[in-house]
Amino acid sequence: MTVFANALEVSCKAQANKIIAAFPDVCMTPPEAPPTPPGVPIPYPNFGMDSDTDKGTGTVKIGGKTVNQKNSSYFTKTTGDEAGAAAKKGVVSSKNTGKSYSQAFSMNVKAEGKNLTRFSDISTNNHGSPPNVPPWPKIGQPWVPPPGDPCAGEKAKIQEACKSEEDVAASCKKAGLDKSPGKRETDGFTHSGPSDRSSAPKPSKSPRVAAGKVRTNEELIAMADKAQKDGCLAALACKLPEYGDGNTCPCPGQTGHHVVPASSFFNKGRGENPKPGELPLVIHTPPEKPPAGYKKPPPYDPKKAPVVCAEGCSNTTGSHGMMHTEMKAAIMARGHSIENVPLQVQGQSKPQKKTSMTYGEQKKEAIKAMEKTFPLSKCDPACIEAQLDDYHVNTLGAKDETPLRADKCGRSSKEIPDAVKMGKVRAAKLRASGGGG
Repeated sequence: MTVFANALEVSCKAQANKIIAAFPDVCMTPPEAPPTPPGVPIPYPNFGMDSDTDKGTGTVKIGGKTVNQKNSSYFTKTTGDEAGAAAKKGVVSSKNTGKSYSQAFSMNVKAEGKNLTRFSDISTNNHGSPPNVPPWPKIGQPWVPPPGDPCAGEKAKIQEACKSEEDVAASCKKAGLDKSPGKRETDGFTHSGPSDRSSAPKPSKSPRVAAGKVRTNEELIAMADKAQKDGCLAALACKLPEYGDGNTCPCPGQTGHHVVPASSFFNKGRGENPKPGELPLVIHTPPEKPPAGYKKPPPYDPKKAPVVCAEGCSNTTGSHGMMHTEMKAAIMARGHSIENVPLQVQGQSKPQKKTSMTYGEQKKEAIKAMEKTFPLSKCDPACIEAQLDDYHVNTLGAKDETPLRADKCGRSSKEIPDAVKMGKVRAAKLRASGGGG
């Protein structure tokens, strides 16, 4: 799992940030006999690893492990200077393989009251009391794919396209996504212009919309198109962060959309501020004879579920609305065959009948929706599936055959055919433009 602060990956024990070849780490090296009785001073490259983090956060975790904090965390050891083992060792610190401390941090992102350190922040290595190595940035390969990782290609693409925090910020600004929706002067849904949809709503009576015009989301579509034509933002669309407590997307103006809708896991609603009668579905049934060490999976939590970073706050606008449109079209295409399916609700003995598609079916349609909505991202379907399964299968215990609710939210049903056609035209135009990743 990767978490960003200021568009840079947060350094933590579960991450793979590295200090690569910090130089020079001058250590006294054998022989210690005349004519060099203290040893020979040799400059070594010095290395540090996130996996050696200690004294980090106590309750806030990433990937279940501690997170680096200002003035308290450190790497317990560094490597590369082992040969500098004469009695003096480091010429300044009198150490080799000493600790590494961060010397730069996020100015405004904290955990448990302390600033976080991130990818590219400088550190000093081989500490005794003073360091033995000048400041050096955390560089190398953040988010390193394990062998056989289906997302290896996407991770490499992101690292190639988004080389720094400044690159990401510049991409966000270029696409008009550098401000949160609440801070933008206009939000796209209040754009005054003629509609090109045959099933358009009646002209708006809002004083912010010109007489005789209808509300469209042209501005948000333009932002979504710019984001797709930008190599960095197009690549980042393939990375699905968890929804979280705030905006976990790289751009302030983006919105996290649950790729497999959150509403699928509840009998009604979507789990946020639930009203009476809004209950989670049974996703996993414990075995009759649980094996040793069996732990019952937790209930679905919309804040921990994976999202794609889209444009548009509502389920009818921007690329966010397009994702809902594609899913609703898939549900409508199945007709009456998926209606009145009994679904088991947590805490209820009697099933409730709902329109239903299995997790596997919804996952398949969600991946297809991403291909249509983010055509220049060229996300590997296997990578998207792996990210979806990591939470829904590995954490919740869902299976492809697990029945879920199929919620037809978003545009009205009569608008869906036109909206789907517009989506196809948009995707074709974007592909013809040759931009993106």
